[in-house]
Amino acid sequence: MNLSRQIITELSEAGFMDISTRTKKAVGHDHMLVIRKDEMTDAGGEFETDPGESDGHIHTVTLSGPQLVAIQTGQRLEIKTSKERDDQHDHDVVFMVQRLNPKG
Repeated sequence: MNLSRQIITELSEAGFMDISTRTKKAVGHDHMLVIRKDEMTDAGGEFETDPGESDGHIHTVTLSGPQLVAIQTGQRLEIKTSKERDDQHDHDVVFMVQRLNPKG
């Protein structure tokens, strides 16, 4: 079992949490990003923002399995969203989970 899978297993037993955050504003708007605990895997994945108060566009955030583990264990992570086109903007996203009552 690799380390991230072991930590994911332990977090699953301790209670994985859904993650929700807002992107930082760019071009006068922001987006909400929600990653549900059942979407989190050792392989990571691509997660889409909502359209927010924009013109209906969305952005994608790509997170690896180790990044998901880092977020779940309370480490702060800041990344950029995708751009739909080369001439479009992106957003910064800050992830930080605070576990108020950790088990163990």
